[in-house]
Amino acid sequence: MHNLLRYYRQNRMKVWLIILAIIFAFAIIQILKSQAEQTKEKRIKEQEETTRKRCFLSK
Repeated sequence: MHNLLRYYRQNRMKVWLIILAIIFAFAIIQILKSQAEQTKEKRIKEQEETTRKRCFLSK
């Protein structure tokens, strides 16, 4: 435990930069995932509308 505290005290800036980088990366991944899901839903809706139009026109 003493060695861990000593490492933290000597490299405090590096430790915080690594923590912030991990948080930033996690946030970016979540945002991209959300956008991908929204895009997928939009494409599905567009395909359903196109299918409905084709069925209506073919009748």
